[in-house]
Amino acid sequence: MPYDFIPDSHANRPAFFTNLKRQFATSAAALCLVLTAGLVRSHAQDTPSAAAAVSEMQKWIATTDEQWQAVFKRDVTDVHLTELEKLKQQYVAALEAAVTKASSAGDLDGAVALRNEEKRFAGTNLLPEQDEATDAATVKQIRAAVRAQIAKLEKDTAARTKALHAKYDAYLADAQSRLTKAQHLEDALLVKAKRDEVSAAWLTPGIAATAEKPVPPAVKSTPVPVKAPAKVPVVAVAPAKPGVPEIEHGSNWDAMLQNPASVEVADMQAQPLTQGEGKDAWTEVPQKLLASKASIFMPSGKRINFADFTVTADGWLLIAVNYSYQGNKGGGWEEGRWLGNDFKAKGWHLFSKHELGGVLVKGESKGEGKAQEIYGKKVQKGYHERIHCNKYDPPYLILLGGK
Repeated sequence: MPYDFIPDSHANRPAFFTNLKRQFATSAAALCLVLTAGLVRSHAQDTPSAAAAVSEMQKWIATTDEQWQAVFKRDVTDVHLTELEKLKQQYVAALEAAVTKASSAGDLDGAVALRNEEKRFAGTNLLPEQDEATDAATVKQIRAAVRAQIAKLEKDTAARTKALHAKYDAYLADAQSRLTKAQHLEDALLVKAKRDEVSAAWLTPGIAATAEKPVPPAVKSTPVPVKAPAKVPVVAVAPAKPGVPEIEHGSNWDAMLQNPASVEVADMQAQPLTQGEGKDAWTEVPQKLLASKASIFMPSGKRINFADFTVTADGWLLIAVNYSYQGNKGGGWEEGRWLGNDFKAKGWHLFSKHELGGVLVKGESKGEGKAQEIYGKKVQKGYHERIHCNKYDPPYLILLGGK
């Protein structure tokens, strides 16, 4: 089957995946409702009050699932479709550039072959999985580059989906355990059925990218309050809140802007975070950071590779780091440096470019700039760290709201 750059109109999901998408066109949420509905009918035959209990659990599952679907669409499906559209544009641009080059070189056959490929792609939006023997060498070369990028995109999407499944399953496992310990076994079976259905759909190769309505994740387990009426044990579960980190909500971003920390940083001074050109300028700045009128701490004199800071007022603090290659291990600089896992272990959240509206990039005199990873944490007065991540570049502290 050829790669298809046209989103499936009825499924709102990438359509270039294999025919497995047709086998799993029913969403995870819909399958859940089918399964739980069957259990509801079976359990309802036992006692009327038990039917009400199952209905309450079914409602909780459905409500929770709907909330997570919105999160998944934003963080996985929409991201995937955006990147796919970029690949389409890159392919068209590469063909156009190749036509111009072939024409300038007087290569009539090559230019015609490339122009024909432009017309074919414009009419179909399809990229063949395999080339024909008669296809021009330049066309094959451009296709190969795009196929490699598509393969990487598929792999990245599958990895994100797998990670989200793990979080969602952990959430359900916790609920299942609590219900079992409270001897609400029928409700625990409903949760287990949901877990089994999700695992069967998402952990099968190729399914992660094809589910019509992906099963969203949970980042924290919500306690399941248990009520025990006089006769039939009933579990009452409050509708879950969307399982996304607080800082990903637009309203909480506003709260972050209104509550930046204050810090003292050794050998560094704050300056406005603005976009510019050239070495040591910030050649790309995420839209949200620009809009927030953020300030960033830069070395004030001597060259340093660390950020030594103390928080003087509670609030949100961001820090930008890069892990590009800056030389060998000479001098033992790798000892004690912070990596991504170290930030996460200490409660720092890694912002995605989609959360911030872009990437922060520091200019270089030669070659491409250095893309930064940005972490954020709500810190308290007195919090102190001395952090280094690379051989020469220090971490850069960022305060929102121009504070």
